[in-house]
Amino acid sequence: MPDVKITDKILKEALVDRILLRTDGSRVDENFYYFAGVSKASELSALLVLRKGKKPLVIACDVDYGNLEGVKGIDAVKFSTHEDLEYLLKSHLGGRVGINYSYYTLAGYKRLRKFAKKIADVSGFLEKAREVKTGGEIRKIKNACKVTE
Repeated sequence: MPDVKITDKILKEALVDRILLRTDGSRVDENFYYFAGVSKASELSALLVLRKGKKPLVIACDVDYGNLEGVKGIDAVKFSTHEDLEYLLKSHLGGRVGINYSYYTLAGYKRLRKFAKKIADVSGFLEKAREVKTGGEIRKIKNACKVTE
């Protein structure tokens, strides 16, 4: 389950109001799955908005939305059309938006500029946050090792 405290810390340190992460089946951003608390086995094509003091918001198309049912600790919304997606982005992005620069293509960055005028690179902050494991993560690692043995 995603940790809101970690997200809030990153937002504060990076001086951003929101963080937008994305993944599509062919190009996986590990940060998306980590902060959404979703298994990579789901192979989503979706967007993730990290907001201060709130659960992560996953924005997914109709097809991928079904893979999010039952996932605890997130809010999820679906879109059917390009217009729906644009409305959701305009609604949930504001102020200074942080993105993982190492994941975005130039074309993706240019499209994002329609919805976020101020964009900052938060890739280093995301990486740093994932370096230190929480108690829950350590328990999962230990359990995975036992299962593997």
